[in-house]
Amino acid sequence: MTTTSPTDSTASFKALATTCIHYVVAHRELFALITQSNNPYPLTQLKSQLVTKVLAVEHLSRKNPQDYYDVVCLVSSVIGVITE
Repeated sequence: MTTTSPTDSTASFKALATTCIHYVVAHRELFALITQSNNPYPLTQLKSQLVTKVLAVEHLSRKNPQDYYDVVCLVSSVIGVITE
């Protein structure tokens, strides 16, 4: 998936959310393996990679607690939705 979050803070995230949902559905077997495993490592690794990617794309600093924890919270929420 190459779509990124809107650069305009007033833009709707509906298009991005729809794209993410379609991606998860298209790759449902992979996400089922990741989310239904008794091993939490794949989700932990996915979370870490997503946090790193979002920080880089948004030009945010891992050293800034507000930026870092905002991203961690958002990524954790997305992973929570995927696992549901």
